[in-house]
Amino acid sequence: MSDIFEKELLLDYSGPIDFTVKKELVGLLREKVNTYLTDNGMRKRCSYIFEELLTNAHEYYKSRDLSEEPVQVSLELVNKSFIEVCISNTVFQTDTPALLARIQTINDGNEDALRELFKDTLVNTDTINPGGGIGLITVKMKNGFSYTFELADKNKTQHLFCLTTSVSVNR
Repeated sequence: MSDIFEKELLLDYSGPIDFTVKKELVGLLREKVNTYLTDNGMRKRCSYIFEELLTNAHEYYKSRDLSEEPVQVSLELVNKSFIEVCISNTVFQTDTPALLARIQTINDGNEDALRELFKDTLVNTDTINPGGGIGLITVKMKNGFSYTFELADKNKTQHLFCLTTSVSVNR
C-alpha cells in the first residue's frame, strides 16, 4: 500500500543561525529547488520565502541574545506538488501570546487586510510583535498559504515553536 503523502527530504539543518549559515542554507535550497522548479519566478518565490522565515528566527534570536540556540530547518517535497518549509526555534513564553495572535491575524487576512497590516507595521515599527513583522506578512501575500504552528514547553521560561508553510511547485 502506498503512503497518502509521498515526501522527499530536500534539506535538514539543526544548529545556531547567523548570517553565514543563513546564506549557506539559502544556497542549498536554491540548488535543491532548481531540480524541481522550472519556472524562474517560482524559484525566486521559494528562495524568498525560505530566506524570510530564516531571517525571522535569526532576528528574533539576535534581539533576545539567543545566538547559541539551535534552529531546526527542514524542507520536504510533498507529492511532487509543494515544498513544505518548517522552522523550529526557541521563543520566550512571555512573547508567545503576541506571536500567536499576530500569526493568526496574518492567517485570517485577505489581500486587502494584509496590505493594511503591512502598511501599519511599517508605520508602527515600535509595536511589532516578536516574530510577526513584515517578513511573515509578505510571505503570506506572495504565497497564499497560511501558517501552521506548534508549541511545546522547553523549560520554565521558553517554548519550542515550529512554524510551517508551503510553496506550490508548478512544473
